[in-house]
Order: sequence, then structure tokens, then C-alpha cells
Amino acid sequence: MTVLPISSVRTTLSDRSRSMKSSASGPRPYRVVLVGDGSVLNEALSTEVARSLAERTGHGVDVEVLPAAPLADAAAGALLPGRDLERIDAVAVLIDPDRWRRSVAATAEGVGLLLEQLRGRLVAGSSVVVVVPPAMAAGLDPRRVDEIAEALETAVDSLTPVVRLEDAPEDAASAWGAAVAAATASGLIDPMVGFLPDDHYDEDLRLDAVDLLPPRDGLWVARFQQFVDEARERYGTSSAALSIIDADHARYGVTAGFPNKVIKRGQTLCNRTIRTYGGVIVGDASQDLRFEGYPDVRSGDIRFWAGYRIESEDGAPLGSLCVFDAEPRDVDDADLVVLRDLAIALQRSLWELQRASAA
Repeated sequence: MTVLPISSVRTTLSDRSRSMKSSASGPRPYRVVLVGDGSVLNEALSTEVARSLAERTGHGVDVEVLPAAPLADAAAGALLPGRDLERIDAVAVLIDPDRWRRSVAATAEGVGLLLEQLRGRLVAGSSVVVVVPPAMAAGLDPRRVDEIAEALETAVDSLTPVVRLEDAPEDAASAWGAAVAAATASGLIDPMVGFLPDDHYDEDLRLDAVDLLPPRDGLWVARFQQFVDEARERYGTSSAALSIIDADHARYGVTAGFPNKVIKRGQTLCNRTIRTYGGVIVGDASQDLRFEGYPDVRSGDIRFWAGYRIESEDGAPLGSLCVFDAEPRDVDDADLVVLRDLAIALQRSLWELQRASAA
């Protein structure tokens, strides 16, 4: 990955809004908003988020800090009222656990509703992250903060990462800024470092197309197993799969090298693949800032990854044909050709099955 140099990081304070702004220079700046009432929401954090996110993406980054009413007390829709969010690429919502002494469950439910409405005001593909400050900063027992984080993970949708900041007595802003940037970067598409432009498809139409798929039963497996097996053989990987992605989960119903399983949508690289025109390939995901935060990458189960998008006849992304391995390898875009051909053949077979099922 090529990282463009950061020539400067600057912080300004708007007299009109009293919001802090930090920027890191670079091409086509990402626009990021930090919002909340947490005790760590300050100028130092915004500066480190801008710096770290620029290092990870190679883009310029503009970070704005907007104070908000206590999120535990905010009514639905009160988050950033009147704010135009259509030009915002990412929002990090910092939660202050100290406000939650009365009811963790009720507050988590309220935050979930706030985030749902927030996503409705952002353009497709924008990144949303929930950040829980560390126990020391919140003045709470660590077990209480664990309880809060677990409640949030249940309350928010599968595409929204929940990041718990760790106590860091030395250089806390740097550590916290890097953690927020890592979670934010995982939701941003960066065409400069290997991805084709982000496909801002209509998610409702995509889910309609998924609902129209034939039953994923024995006939489904029998029809598509050959494509998965051939992909695994041609690439010499330990595993291959066909995934179908619904609203909340990636469902691996046809696999080779590992059992069928269901994974939260935001935790799988297949979700990245369906948001990209064509295919995605990475030689060592553990060394790639775009992928290092995914659970299977952190565990070492995935180092090499290649996936190619499967679409409906109307062009709606349904899932992907993917191959992966725990061993890294050198790759280039030409290595996607075989997977592309197999994915297109699988896609045509899927369309034939749909037509036969509808007849």
C-alpha cells in the first residue's frame, strides 16, 4: 500500500458553531464528524484521528468535533439536528458511559434508534462508528464499561462497529485516535489503493433481489458446489465459498475447506466485495490497513483473499465467490481473471435457476 505524505495537520475553532476542526492534507479529503458528549472528545483526539486516518487511506482528512446533548437523554432524531450530512463520509459517535448509570439496556436501545435515523440521513456507503470511552476516563468500573459495550453491540446494526477505547495513561490521544481511525477506515472505500470506485447501489432494491433468490437447499448446493470447488483448486487455497448477504448477515451456504456458517455482515470481507465493482484481491490482509481490523484477519485465519461479486440479472449485488488462505502471497489484478470467469459462469447458472423456479 502506498501512503501519501501528510504535509500538515491543522486545528481550527469555528466561532459560529464552536466546533473544533482538524485536517490532514492529501488528495480528495474525507469529511469526518466526531459527535457526542464523551470526556475524551477534544482537540487532541480530533487531531490524532485526522493524522491516523490520513496515514491509513492516503487521503486528506477533515475532522470536525461537534458537541451534542447527552446521548443517553437525547430524543430520537436529536443527533446533529439541522445538520446537512449528505457530504459527510464518516461519523464517529462517542458515548459517555457516565451518563448511563440508570439503565444500560434502555440507553443502548435509544442509541440504536439514533443511529438508525442517522444512517437515514447519510449517503449510501458512509461509515458510522460507535466509540465507548475507557473506564478510567469515564470513572467507571471496567466491568460496567464491558456491560455497556456488549449492550451496544447487540443494539446497533451489523454494519456499525463498536470500539471500546482502552485506558492509556501515556499518549492517550494518540492511542485513542488510532483506534477510532482504524474502525472508521474499515468502512471507507479507497480506490487509490486497489479498489475500483465504490458502488452506491440501492440497498432496499438489493435486499429485494436477495429475497427473490430460490431456496438455498440441497439443489442450491448441488448446482453451485462445482464452482466453489474449482475456485479452490485453481487458486490452491485452503478455502473457498459462495456467500449470499442479507440485511444483517453473510450466509456461506456453499463452501469448500470449512463448514457452512453465518457471520455478521460487518465482520466479513465479502461485505466489502459486494460494495465494489468487480472483484477484490489482497495478498496479505494482515498488512493492509483496510482489512486488518476484521476478526478473521486478526485471528490469522485469512491472509490471502480474493472475491468477485455475484449479481442479479438487474445488477443488484447478492454476494460473492471468494477464495482465501492463511498463507500470504504476491498478487496483482491479473490474478482475478480466473475468479472473474468462474463468478460469471456461476452467476449465469444462478439466473437460469431463478428463471426455472419462476416458471
